[in-house]
Amino acid sequence: MDLFAHTSLCFILSLVFPFNTELLREFFANLCINHTFTALTSYVNRCPVEIIYQDCVELLQLSTTREKMHLIASDPDFDLSTANHFLRQTNAPFHIGEKSSLVKDARTIQHVFRTSIIPKAGDQIHITPLPSLITFYIMAHREINTADLIFRYIDHLTTIRDPGHKRKPNLALGHLIAYVLETKYQLQYPIPPNLPTLFYSNSSFSTLHSTHLHPGDEEPRGAEEEDAPSPVLDPVPFHQHLPFDQNRRSDEQMKPDQDCVSLRMSHSVRCFSVIEFICNVQETDAK
Repeated sequence: MDLFAHTSLCFILSLVFPFNTELLREFFANLCINHTFTALTSYVNRCPVEIIYQDCVELLQLSTTREKMHLIASDPDFDLSTANHFLRQTNAPFHIGEKSSLVKDARTIQHVFRTSIIPKAGDQIHITPLPSLITFYIMAHREINTADLIFRYIDHLTTIRDPGHKRKPNLALGHLIAYVLETKYQLQYPIPPNLPTLFYSNSSFSTLHSTHLHPGDEEPRGAEEEDAPSPVLDPVPFHQHLPFDQNRRSDEQMKPDQDCVSLRMSHSVRCFSVIEFICNVQETDAK
């Protein structure tokens, strides 16, 4: 976890919080996002709920300051030469999409990013400008606005940009949403958890370095890259895990959670398709 030790992402990467898929579907079916991307409002179990920036700070330990990566990634004039120096040991001023040219740490970071922070299935060969920039900022020890990153990704999940494209984006981040709602509102969903959590640990990163992500150790190292022992993550305050402890009785009926590598989820995304429930709601409203 040393690659992320200086970021505000360590907590959500290691968070273990099983949730029920119905809760996530209900949350997204009723979701509204304000125009500044700082508040999510919805209804869950017939109760109004809200997730705001302050919740991200207090409950998820995310940052709400510094750079907003979506704005930088959308700037056509942004010079990527410094980023490419860190990521690929080149000075090209434009985006390079091939993952094969990434240095070792960059491949690990972008893999964790696309399987956990912003889950994405599909093209496993190329990398888009947004994860490239985030990987660069992490390797360069530059802080980013991680709360804005999560909120804008949730907005992306709920936006259908091409009406002719029948396939909708996958829903994701259920464990984060369920954790915030249960901690903030003591929300007890009537259906027990049915989906284990994808999470990372120090052993996960050790395993990643021995997989096909890194076929050789002779490749160039990233700029200012240093070897460092795996850090020990700060313990999570007791009150943040209390709701999960209260629900531990339901875990006896569930298969114990394992990290993402043990579950063989390091090469795929554990997220699920948008359900028919949302379509039915839209059809009902249209009538």
